[in-house]
Amino acid sequence: EIRVVVRRALEKRTLRRRVQILSRHMDASLGFDQIIGSTTEMRDLFHLIQRVAGQDVTVLVLGESGTGKELVASAVHRHSKRRNKNFVAINCAAIPGELLESELFGHERGAFTGAHAQKIGKFEHANGGTMFLDEIGDMDSMLQAKMLRVLQDNEFQRVGGNKTVKVDVRIIAATNKDLSEEVAKGRFREDLFFRLNVIPLYIPPLRNRRADVPILIDHFVKQANTQYAKEVRGISKEVMEKFMNYNWPGNVRELENVITRAVILSHGEILSPADLPIDFSDEEMLRTSASSTVDFHSNESQNGSAHLTVPTPGGPLESALRDTASLIQAIETGTPMQDAIEQEIQKIEKGVILSALEKNRWRRGETANFLGVSRRNLLRKMQKLGIE
Repeated sequence: EIRVVVRRALEKRTLRRRVQILSRHMDASLGFDQIIGSTTEMRDLFHLIQRVAGQDVTVLVLGESGTGKELVASAVHRHSKRRNKNFVAINCAAIPGELLESELFGHERGAFTGAHAQKIGKFEHANGGTMFLDEIGDMDSMLQAKMLRVLQDNEFQRVGGNKTVKVDVRIIAATNKDLSEEVAKGRFREDLFFRLNVIPLYIPPLRNRRADVPILIDHFVKQANTQYAKEVRGISKEVMEKFMNYNWPGNVRELENVITRAVILSHGEILSPADLPIDFSDEEMLRTSASSTVDFHSNESQNGSAHLTVPTPGGPLESALRDTASLIQAIETGTPMQDAIEQEIQKIEKGVILSALEKNRWRRGETANFLGVSRRNLLRKMQKLGIE
């Protein structure tokens, strides 16, 4: 009898591995590198990436927040002659200007208070490889001037130093802003814009390639299943209809966030409307078209969204899931323990929200975008769960 159980377990594991291999092959046929998409717009982008990658020129990636600009930059690097060297990424909007210069170019000992030793910057780490400058439209004017020198002469000086440092780096920049408009308003250097805009790569927003939504859903469900040891097989027709009608202001990131959350909190093999964020089906959400990011091909614009990445090991979400593993199993097998179930679901929701708050440095507005909910509903849920 034990042998039968062991044999069945091995057969199940073998079948699971075969399914994973077939899934990877299927994903590969529906995208390029790590970018998922099969629409004409995305296939055109994949073709352009392949053509541009082999040419050692500066690339400017354009697209709204959450469209996958770093994935595109990484794909260009991996298909270039520099693929065996470092790909170094930095978000220019995430670091204050006075610290960004030191991060990019390094500093000498004694350059400022606390500079007890020489520090090598990102550009030197990227020497021979590719430097990805995300959200370059947020870089201040002083750094723009220094960046222009790097593009023109491949050299710079560390903060507090007078020694010229030479580097061989390919620069890929990205922005969710219309840089030509920023130039017109005097917020971005025209000469730097021309240097960066040698080869522009435009990523369409998800609302303009809705045909990709089903394959993205499939990809993110599989990804979440692997990450959280779940066995969700798909989504209901009702959920698919909601997803296809939604504008996705946070683009692919928002879709990934919603799917990840739904898989974590799911009670069965098929995701239903009950597994979605509380306000996901609100009419107001379906009509969302506020403007904080730029649609580069029209006057229409959409809200950006922060990215909900997989929680770090030992974080509040992982702790909540670990502590309630037995009850989650009971839920899935239909054990009648409604009060306890509700308490454990609230623990998981609290873990999700705390992870998102920590990721976004406790900024409520960004955390709401991060989770795909409205700020009002986030605050209400925080109050209910006792999060201050």
